[in-house]
Amino acid sequence: MQYRYTWMFLLFSTVIVGCNDPAGYLSDPADYIKPTIAVIRFDNRASVQTQWSLGDGFQSVLVDRLVDSERFVVLERPELGAIVSEQQLQASGLTRTQRQAKLRNLKNAQYLVKGSITEFSVTQGGSAYANWNDWWRMLGVGASGSAEKAIVGVTLNVVDVESGEIVDSAALEGSAYATAFSAQVDYKKINFGGTAFYRTPMGRAVKDVLEDGVKHVVRVIASQPWRPKIATLEPDGTVLINGGTNRKLTPGMLFEVYQLGDPIMDPDTGDILGRRARTVLATVEIIDVQPKFAGAKLLTGKQSLLEEGQLCSPYKPVKK
Repeated sequence: MQYRYTWMFLLFSTVIVGCNDPAGYLSDPADYIKPTIAVIRFDNRASVQTQWSLGDGFQSVLVDRLVDSERFVVLERPELGAIVSEQQLQASGLTRTQRQAKLRNLKNAQYLVKGSITEFSVTQGGSAYANWNDWWRMLGVGASGSAEKAIVGVTLNVVDVESGEIVDSAALEGSAYATAFSAQVDYKKINFGGTAFYRTPMGRAVKDVLEDGVKHVVRVIASQPWRPKIATLEPDGTVLINGGTNRKLTPGMLFEVYQLGDPIMDPDTGDILGRRARTVLATVEIIDVQPKFAGAKLLTGKQSLLEEGQLCSPYKPVKK
């Protein structure tokens, strides 16, 4: 009996922790670089035909999850043609000049996320633990029964747009149960990605697999710590930094401005293997912070050595 209660405590503790952090994004988005990405329509390779357009549906849900993570700048690609047509119309002279969109101002994607649906099925049979009655049955209370099980599998590829290289590929699977004695789901009456859809085993499986996909993409391309850069230099000597309260900068913070060392190239592939030691050019102190930028004063070094785009890192006094 003691073992059963201990097991129950661990189980419920796990459930509570999962509810507090359902997507696993405990890290503060402000601490990391936000890559610019676009999601391509999923390729449906599952041997199933449904009333839904699965390729479009999976793409839309993944975009929604990526935006919610706050770890990416997500670009619109499915409706890009409509955006381009609107910009061309505004530039034609047929519309008002107020609030006219500028041409050649669309952001470039650094990465493309391509997905393939490899499994999309619902089966009957097996044990089911979908609600509180099922949890109690698993602990030895009540009778067992068969269940409906939904299985969803996807493969995600992350592609570097500049090189065209697939930087990572992952095969992911999600599953969910519904008890046989619960109401049967009529999927034909449910819209893919809607509130009712996520109450079904298939909806929960889709949600789980795509949330795992977002976590994976975060680890692959969105785990690099953010570092400030020089945005511009003011005539009075103030150095403007490309981060403010949105990046948790505060007055009094000290940063070193440095120049990256020359790259070390692989003669066979042309890849950058690393860089030579960096050169510290100056030390600056944050004196004024705005929502998206901050002003800093020069403490050491020469302003003539500074230029837009140079990196900054937190100042670390040399130990004597």
